[in-house]
Amino acid sequence: MTAWWMSEGNNPVGKLLRFAEEGARIQGTMTTNDAWAAIFGCHIVDTLKIARGISDIYELVQAGKKAIIDNAKGEITIYLTPLFSIEVMLTSCDFISQWQDCKNYLNCVTLQGLVFGNHLLSNCYPAADAEIRQKIITFTEKLSKLLQECLDSDLSDELKLLFTKHLEAIRAGLLSYLAGGPDKIEELSDQAVGAIARNVSEIQEASPEGQRMAKKVLETLSVTNQIITKTQELATRAHPIVEKLLPFITT
Repeated sequence: MTAWWMSEGNNPVGKLLRFAEEGARIQGTMTTNDAWAAIFGCHIVDTLKIARGISDIYELVQAGKKAIIDNAKGEITIYLTPLFSIEVMLTSCDFISQWQDCKNYLNCVTLQGLVFGNHLLSNCYPAADAEIRQKIITFTEKLSKLLQECLDSDLSDELKLLFTKHLEAIRAGLLSYLAGGPDKIEELSDQAVGAIARNVSEIQEASPEGQRMAKKVLETLSVTNQIITKTQELATRAHPIVEKLLPFITT
């Protein structure tokens, strides 16, 4: 079982903030082992899940440091200090002591610093933004319908396989990104467009219905990269290769 806060968006500092809030709510008199089990939603004797959970938090700290260093301008101490505090907590906790020893690191200063860091990185991890999340959900629903249309069309089996393979990969990539996975959307989109470009001649030989389907897929791919951006400038740009391919498909 994965802690609920681990699947919230992509922002590592945002996830650490959720963790810190969760940890700060736990009674300090509880043993550290039992507190970790409560945080990760597992049994107190499930040492493997507890160890993995602590390792995941440690990785979030490292990812958070890198994200802040890469994206913050000017003085960054205020953003890094809470991450260092959590890192010390993780590397020095005693499982048989009281949770209060760890909880001391999750104080108001740490929480406030994480709030600042989460806000700083909010534009760098758009899946944490409610509007972007809804755009992704809506787009994946559109992809699901398009997948079914492909399967129901009179395209050749080879083209059906081509389109459904890449549409499903992009859909899965978007859902993974929504759940906190890496941003591979541009890479998946480029792979799909490249595969279609290599099969233009076969698409040109398809029936009018098949060509309409192919054009619909291409037009969908042209906006895939825009789904995860918050800037209007990027939202008006189509995939350049798609723009070159569309004229070759007559419907």
